[in-house]
Amino acid sequence: MVPHVDVFKCTGCGICVRDCPEGIIGLVKEKAAILGDLCVECGICAFVCPFVAIVNELPNGSYETGNIMHLSKR
Repeated sequence: MVPHVDVFKCTGCGICVRDCPEGIIGLVKEKAAILGDLCVECGICAFVCPFVAIVNELPNGSYETGNIMHLSKR
């Protein structure tokens, strides 16, 4: 469930870059870019994105945002 960045929603604020524990997110042309091969799929980037620009793709092809994922674990 590697996160996907919606470049239309991403503002390049850098919060995901700052909070990624693996340090595998950077900004390319002022948009978040994730090194998918190195991602450990922790979901922190999706959770901290205030613009819901990072989502996790589920095996069935649907998407889950960080806020929904966080609430489902409570």
